Amino acid sequence: MNWRAVQKRIGAGVDGDLGRETFGRLMATAAQRAYGPVHTRMGEAVARYAGQFKLLDGQCDRLVALICETCHETTRYTRWEESLSYSAQRASEVWPGRYRGPNGKPNDRARAVANNPRALAIDTYGGRMGNRPDTNDGWDMRGRGPTMLTGLDNYRAMAALTGLDLVTHPELAADPYSGMLIAMWFYEQRGVFTAPDDETERRRVNGGLIGFAEVQAIRRRVRAALDG
Repeated sequence: MNWRAVQKRIGAGVDGDLGRETFGRLMATAAQRAYGPVHTRMGEAVARYAGQFKLLDGQCDRLVALICETCHETTRYTRWEESLSYSAQRASEVWPGRYRGPNGKPNDRARAVANNPRALAIDTYGGRMGNRPDTNDGWDMRGRGPTMLTGLDNYRAMAALTGLDLVTHPELAADPYSGMLIAMWFYEQRGVFTAPDDETERRRVNGGLIGFAEVQAIRRRVRAALDG
């Protein structure tokens, strides 16, 4: 990979140094947004852990996968926390078993948590995924970061892998640096980096092919920036 040429194409300092600016500007290019502090923070994580996760091996396919998938999952690096401000109707559509009545309409439970993110999180996630019933765990351990890390069990598991104190400070998962580190570990464990094709890669991130066309559009931009 001719990194000086890459740096010139993405507007980074042309010095061949693969630091936070180069990776940050590559992610800004993927997102079609102006380079800013969020991209710098993500770039720091990628620069620090690129060797550990073999992101630059070969034609940088692992780096491309990381950028494409995280860019899409965070709405082009603008959404770092799960939105839980749902109307009663929307809650009944997302969780019909919990919030839809026998008449097919939102039930009393849905109306009780409507437009109240904390109440919805505690009611929906409490007692699941390691979250303790009758506590704030459902809210505290809500979805954050590119992987939408959710639930106390998952926060504990990722804390053990990353060394981040995610149980005491779950908000760290929504920090761009920490979020990218979590994503690297998640993709390594799920086989995202070693997927044999783009569709399999998407399925290992999403569970299906939702967003596949958008991911592929991002992939083309990243490859164009890398390959010229």
